Amino acid sequence: MISQRHGQAGFTLVELLCTVTIALVLMTVALPTWRDYRFGVARVEAVRALQQAAACQAAREAVDLAVNRRGCLPPPTRSYRFVLLSARGGFGQGHEWRAEPRGEQRGDACGTLALAHDGRRRLLGATGFKADCWRGS
Repeated sequence: MISQRHGQAGFTLVELLCTVTIALVLMTVALPTWRDYRFGVARVEAVRALQQAAACQAAREAVDLAVNRRGCLPPPTRSYRFVLLSARGGFGQGHEWRAEPRGEQRGDACGTLALAHDGRRRLLGATGFKADCWRGS
């Protein structure tokens, strides 16, 4: 004998709308935080690459002042392109290393990171005051 089911199993429209609303609110809060986190991670990597390039250059100059500076230039990453400027394009005597944002990283408020031959740091194209840009957070 076949039994008949009188009640229906499942979710009501109100339950589904509440779930979707909660999910949207959580995403609205979480996505900007996740984006800032990813920018910070990429920035830390760029700062580390600039510092390694400067250390490489200092070591080479200790041996030979006429050394080719481009030998220390870091390869581009998904988030940054690295540029070396001579005394004419940089500030002061010597050279300047720059990490220019690429792709999605262009939305980062820190802009381009610049490291001079004497260790001075600056931001180019920053959209607002960011004291922690060189820390990467």
